[in-house]
Amino acid sequence: MRKAMLPSKAQEALFIAIFIFSSLSQLAIVEPRPHSLSRSHPHPYPSFNHLNQKQRFSLSIGHHQNVMRPRSASTSKGWLEAHNKVRQAMGEPPMVWDNSLARYARRFAAKRIFDCLMIHSDGPHGENIFWAARNIFSPAQIVAKWVDEQHNYNRTGNMCAANKICGHYKQVVWRDSLKVGCSMVQCLNGGAYAICSYNPPGNYRGEDPFIKHI
Repeated sequence: MRKAMLPSKAQEALFIAIFIFSSLSQLAIVEPRPHSLSRSHPHPYPSFNHLNQKQRFSLSIGHHQNVMRPRSASTSKGWLEAHNKVRQAMGEPPMVWDNSLARYARRFAAKRIFDCLMIHSDGPHGENIFWAARNIFSPAQIVAKWVDEQHNYNRTGNMCAANKICGHYKQVVWRDSLKVGCSMVQCLNGGAYAICSYNPPGNYRGEDPFIKHI
């Protein structure tokens, strides 16, 4: 009669590793919500540098795609119409598409393909930026996210609600900002980064976005 062979320590370790791997593979991966950030002069809003890697990046692996160039009529039209729809409703003069601003936005967005970091260009223009874990947002949807901040804006007191941001909305409707250029990229991790640049820049602290300053 044969004796039952007991597994060696190496086999036991292998069994445990297989069990742990199979358990972890069944865990659901939750993607972080999209984020936006607007730069004011000076900047009154918190940066997103404190976000950890899990918050900044999608946990799924994406495929590299080229920069989505807003020089095409359809894309630039989407950005411009989304801005002017809001401005018209507020009685603001319309913006026009500016190729120089679009080129500036495109060059900076191209730098974010590799890291998808939620950071500003720190350039001379007004600026709204946007980040999402997946590349599923159109220009109109991104602008709509910014405009949703109107619910955080107290026009009477010209301030954001406590612990809320409204700078994206203020820049979109800033009366003196008459030129815009935008760009959006898909990052290597599958996320998306978008930037709109504005001239003249707006979103100055303490100033009313709906009155003429210059």
